[in-house]
Amino acid sequence: MGYFICIAIVFSIFISVDAFAADDFDRIYIAKKAVKMHLKDPDSAKFENVFVNIANVKGSKIPMVCGYVNSKNMLGGYTGYKRFVSSGFAELTVIEGQMDDFLSLWNSVCE
Repeated sequence: MGYFICIAIVFSIFISVDAFAADDFDRIYIAKKAVKMHLKDPDSAKFENVFVNIANVKGSKIPMVCGYVNSKNMLGGYTGYKRFVSSGFAELTVIEGQMDDFLSLWNSVCE
């Protein structure tokens, strides 16, 4: 989790997320595209309960997008909804199950 947050801070300092997204609607749109880059079948993605949360990370306020995604696996079946956290960049997007301490990341960024 520390690596993810450090990278998010670095990107936020050098490249403002606001330069790419003027409002929450834009942030969510961009984050969904980033999430789809992690999926086996991006066209099958279904999103629920997607929201923007301003995370306070080491004194910096970083807009993060949190929510749930369901998509098809290689066999063509839906896998079930999984939580995700995204800064809007594919490199800074994590879907539940992709990192060991996802719950801690979710709790610190999305709640």
